Amino acid sequence: MSTEEEEGASSFLTWKTEMSEKSPTFLYWSLIEHFETLILIFVRAHREKNFKLYVEALEELIPLFFAMDHANYARWTSIHVRDMKSLPSTTMNEFIHHKHWVLSKTDNKFSSIPFDQAHEQENKLAKGSGGVIGITQNPSALKRWMPSGPEISRLIDQFEDTCMDENEERQHPHHEQNLQTQKTFQVQVNKLLNTFEEMGNPFLDDFAELVSLDSRTCVDMSVDKL
Repeated sequence: MSTEEEEGASSFLTWKTEMSEKSPTFLYWSLIEHFETLILIFVRAHREKNFKLYVEALEELIPLFFAMDHANYARWTSIHVRDMKSLPSTTMNEFIHHKHWVLSKTDNKFSSIPFDQAHEQENKLAKGSGGVIGITQNPSALKRWMPSGPEISRLIDQFEDTCMDENEERQHPHHEQNLQTQKTFQVQVNKLLNTFEEMGNPFLDDFAELVSLDSRTCVDMSVDKL
Protein backbone atom coordinates (compact mmCIF):
# COMPACT_ATOMS: atom_id res chain seq x y z
CA MET A 1 0.00 0.00 0.00
CA SER A 2 1.38 3.39 -1.01
CA THR A 3 1.75 6.33 1.37
CA GLU A 4 -1.17 8.10 -0.30
CA GLU A 5 -3.41 5.03 0.12
CA GLU A 6 -2.38 4.69 3.78
CA GLU A 7 -3.24 8.32 4.43
CA GLY A 8 -6.59 7.87 2.69
CA ALA A 9 -7.41 4.79 4.76
CA SER A 10 -6.36 6.56 7.96
CA SER A 11 -8.51 9.61 7.22
CA PHE A 12 -11.48 7.36 6.40
CA LEU A 13 -11.16 5.48 9.70
CA THR A 14 -10.86 8.78 11.57
CA TRP A 15 -14.00 10.10 9.88
CA LYS A 16 -15.84 6.85 10.58
CA THR A 17 -14.90 6.98 14.28
CA GLU A 18 -15.99 10.61 14.59
CA MET A 19 -19.32 9.95 12.88
CA SER A 20 -19.98 6.88 15.05
CA GLU A 21 -19.46 8.97 18.19
CA LYS A 22 -21.63 11.76 16.83
CA SER A 23 -24.55 9.87 15.30
CA PRO A 24 -26.25 6.77 16.81
CA THR A 25 -27.86 6.11 13.43
CA PHE A 26 -24.46 6.11 11.72
CA LEU A 27 -23.07 3.80 14.42
CA TYR A 28 -25.98 1.37 13.99
CA TRP A 29 -25.56 1.04 10.22
CA SER A 30 -21.80 0.91 10.57
CA LEU A 31 -22.17 -2.12 12.86
CA ILE A 32 -24.63 -3.73 10.41
CA GLU A 33 -22.16 -3.25 7.55
CA HIS A 34 -19.30 -4.62 9.67
CA PHE A 35 -21.01 -7.84 10.72
CA GLU A 36 -22.62 -8.50 7.33
CA THR A 37 -19.19 -8.16 5.74
CA LEU A 38 -17.82 -10.64 8.27
CA ILE A 39 -20.55 -13.13 7.34
CA LEU A 40 -19.70 -12.76 3.65
CA ILE A 41 -16.01 -13.29 4.48
CA PHE A 42 -16.98 -16.39 6.46
CA VAL A 43 -18.82 -17.78 3.41
CA ARG A 44 -15.91 -16.83 1.16
CA ALA A 45 -13.51 -18.79 3.35
CA HIS A 46 -15.53 -21.95 2.69
CA ARG A 47 -15.90 -21.32 -1.02
CA GLU A 48 -12.17 -20.66 -1.46
CA LYS A 49 -10.97 -23.37 0.99
CA ASN A 50 -9.17 -20.74 3.06
CA PHE A 51 -8.89 -22.27 6.54
CA LYS A 52 -7.04 -19.35 8.15
CA LEU A 53 -9.66 -16.90 6.90
CA TYR A 54 -12.39 -19.20 8.24
CA VAL A 55 -10.95 -19.17 11.76
CA GLU A 56 -10.30 -15.42 11.70
CA ALA A 57 -13.82 -14.58 10.49
CA LEU A 58 -15.44 -16.91 13.00
CA GLU A 59 -13.42 -15.39 15.83
CA GLU A 60 -14.56 -11.91 14.78
CA LEU A 61 -18.21 -13.05 14.84
CA ILE A 62 -18.10 -14.37 18.41
CA PRO A 63 -18.85 -10.97 20.04
CA LEU A 64 -22.07 -10.82 18.01
CA PHE A 65 -23.29 -14.06 19.61
CA PHE A 66 -22.69 -12.61 23.08
CA ALA A 67 -24.40 -9.32 22.14
CA MET A 68 -27.46 -11.17 20.79
CA ASP A 69 -27.54 -13.43 23.87
CA HIS A 70 -27.11 -16.65 21.87
CA ALA A 71 -25.55 -18.54 24.76
CA ASN A 72 -24.91 -21.83 22.96
CA TYR A 73 -23.34 -20.20 19.91
CA ALA A 74 -21.23 -17.89 22.10
CA ARG A 75 -20.02 -20.78 24.28
CA TRP A 76 -19.36 -23.45 21.69
CA THR A 77 -18.04 -21.19 18.95
CA SER A 78 -15.40 -19.91 21.37
CA ILE A 79 -14.39 -23.49 22.14
CA HIS A 80 -14.41 -24.41 18.46
CA VAL A 81 -12.09 -21.52 17.55
CA ARG A 82 -9.71 -22.50 20.35
CA ASP A 83 -9.72 -26.11 19.09
CA MET A 84 -9.05 -25.01 15.51
CA LYS A 85 -6.07 -22.95 16.65
CA SER A 86 -4.72 -25.89 18.68
CA LEU A 87 -4.89 -28.56 15.99
CA PRO A 88 -1.89 -30.91 15.62
CA SER A 89 0.58 -29.82 12.96
CA THR A 90 -0.32 -32.78 10.71
CA THR A 91 -4.02 -31.88 10.76
CA MET A 92 -3.28 -28.19 10.33
CA ASN A 93 -1.16 -29.04 7.29
CA GLU A 94 -4.04 -31.04 5.78
CA PHE A 95 -6.44 -28.14 6.31
CA ILE A 96 -4.19 -25.27 5.18
CA HIS A 97 -2.14 -26.79 2.38
CA HIS A 98 -4.31 -29.67 1.13
CA LYS A 99 -7.65 -27.92 1.79
CA HIS A 100 -9.20 -31.06 3.30
CA TRP A 101 -11.57 -29.22 5.62
CA VAL A 102 -14.24 -28.56 2.96
CA LEU A 103 -15.54 -30.48 -0.04
CA SER A 104 -15.70 -29.65 -3.76
CA LYS A 105 -18.41 -31.62 -5.54
CA THR A 106 -17.64 -30.01 -8.91
CA ASP A 107 -14.73 -28.39 -10.70
CA ASN A 108 -16.42 -24.99 -10.52
CA LYS A 109 -14.50 -22.19 -8.88
CA PHE A 110 -15.78 -20.71 -5.62
CA SER A 111 -18.03 -23.73 -4.98
CA SER A 112 -16.56 -25.62 -2.01
CA ILE A 113 -18.98 -26.40 0.82
CA PRO A 114 -18.74 -27.70 4.40
CA PHE A 115 -18.97 -31.45 4.89
CA ASP A 116 -22.25 -31.25 6.81
CA GLN A 117 -23.84 -29.34 3.93
CA ALA A 118 -22.56 -31.93 1.44
CA HIS A 119 -23.97 -34.65 3.69
CA GLU A 120 -27.39 -33.00 3.61
CA GLN A 121 -27.25 -32.85 -0.18
CA GLU A 122 -26.46 -36.55 -0.31
CA ASN A 123 -29.37 -37.23 2.04
CA LYS A 124 -31.65 -35.34 -0.35
CA LEU A 125 -30.51 -37.54 -3.25
CA ALA A 126 -31.04 -40.69 -1.23
CA LYS A 127 -34.51 -39.62 -0.14
CA GLY A 128 -35.61 -38.91 -3.70
CA SER A 129 -38.26 -36.46 -4.86
CA GLY A 130 -40.89 -37.78 -2.46
CA GLY A 131 -38.72 -37.63 0.64
CA VAL A 132 -39.15 -39.99 3.57
CA ILE A 133 -42.39 -38.57 4.93
CA GLY A 134 -44.60 -41.55 5.70
CA ILE A 135 -41.77 -44.08 5.49
CA THR A 136 -40.61 -43.24 9.00
CA GLN A 137 -44.03 -44.26 10.31
CA ASN A 138 -43.70 -47.72 8.76
CA PRO A 139 -40.84 -49.70 10.40
CA SER A 140 -40.86 -52.37 7.69
CA ALA A 141 -40.66 -49.83 4.83
CA LEU A 142 -38.01 -47.84 6.70
CA LYS A 143 -35.78 -50.91 7.08
CA ARG A 144 -36.03 -51.58 3.35
CA TRP A 145 -35.33 -47.96 2.44
CA MET A 146 -32.28 -47.48 4.71
CA PRO A 147 -29.95 -49.83 2.75
CA SER A 148 -31.56 -49.40 -0.68
CA GLY A 149 -31.93 -45.57 -0.84
CA PRO A 150 -28.21 -44.69 -0.67
CA GLU A 151 -27.32 -47.57 -3.03
CA ILE A 152 -29.81 -46.44 -5.66
CA SER A 153 -28.45 -42.89 -5.38
CA ARG A 154 -24.90 -44.19 -5.86
CA LEU A 155 -25.87 -46.23 -8.93
CA ILE A 156 -27.60 -43.22 -10.51
CA ASP A 157 -24.50 -41.08 -9.97
CA GLN A 158 -22.26 -43.73 -11.51
CA PHE A 159 -24.62 -44.11 -14.48
CA GLU A 160 -24.66 -40.37 -15.11
CA ASP A 161 -20.85 -40.20 -14.90
CA THR A 162 -20.52 -43.09 -17.35
CA CYS A 163 -22.95 -41.62 -19.85
CA MET A 164 -21.55 -38.10 -19.67
CA ASP A 165 -19.99 -36.97 -22.93
CA GLU A 166 -16.22 -36.72 -22.60
CA ASN A 167 -16.35 -33.39 -24.41
CA GLU A 168 -19.03 -32.02 -22.12
CA GLU A 169 -17.90 -29.04 -20.15
CA ARG A 170 -17.10 -29.96 -16.58
CA GLN A 171 -17.21 -26.42 -15.29
CA HIS A 172 -20.44 -24.48 -15.31
CA PRO A 173 -20.77 -20.79 -14.47
CA HIS A 174 -22.75 -19.74 -11.43
CA HIS A 175 -26.41 -19.04 -12.17
CA GLU A 176 -25.92 -15.39 -11.13
CA GLN A 177 -23.32 -14.96 -13.87
CA ASN A 178 -25.79 -15.30 -16.73
CA LEU A 179 -26.81 -12.26 -18.75
CA GLN A 180 -30.43 -12.10 -17.57
CA THR A 181 -29.45 -12.10 -13.89
CA GLN A 182 -26.91 -9.34 -14.49
CA LYS A 183 -29.54 -7.26 -16.29
CA THR A 184 -32.00 -7.76 -13.43
CA PHE A 185 -29.36 -6.69 -10.91
CA GLN A 186 -28.59 -3.56 -12.95
CA VAL A 187 -32.30 -2.67 -13.07
CA GLN A 188 -32.60 -3.07 -9.31
CA VAL A 189 -29.54 -0.87 -8.69
CA ASN A 190 -30.96 1.84 -10.95
CA LYS A 191 -34.29 1.70 -9.12
CA LEU A 192 -32.51 2.19 -5.79
CA LEU A 193 -30.55 5.15 -7.15
CA ASN A 194 -33.73 6.69 -8.56
CA THR A 195 -35.40 6.34 -5.16
CA PHE A 196 -32.47 8.13 -3.52
CA GLU A 197 -32.73 10.94 -6.07
CA GLU A 198 -36.50 11.31 -5.61
CA MET A 199 -36.75 10.95 -1.82
CA GLY A 200 -33.26 11.94 -0.75
CA ASN A 201 -30.39 9.89 0.58
CA PRO A 202 -31.34 8.86 4.17
CA PHE A 203 -27.69 8.29 5.04
CA LEU A 204 -26.95 11.99 4.56
CA ASP A 205 -29.37 13.06 7.32
CA ASP A 206 -27.60 14.29 10.43
CA PHE A 207 -29.73 13.15 13.37
CA ALA A 208 -28.65 13.18 17.00
CA GLU A 209 -30.99 10.22 17.68
CA LEU A 210 -31.24 6.66 16.37
CA VAL A 211 -33.73 7.04 13.53
CA SER A 212 -35.56 4.62 11.24
CA LEU A 213 -34.48 5.34 7.67
CA ASP A 214 -37.86 4.93 5.98
CA SER A 215 -40.24 6.47 8.52
CA ARG A 216 -37.83 8.89 10.27
CA THR A 217 -39.20 7.61 13.58
CA CYS A 218 -36.85 8.18 16.52
CA VAL A 219 -36.04 5.11 18.58
CA ASP A 220 -36.62 5.30 22.34
CA MET A 221 -33.62 6.68 24.20
CA SER A 222 -33.36 3.52 26.32
CA VAL A 223 -32.65 1.54 23.13
CA ASP A 224 -30.25 4.19 21.89
CA LYS A 225 -28.09 3.78 25.00
CA LEU A 226 -27.67 0.00 24.59
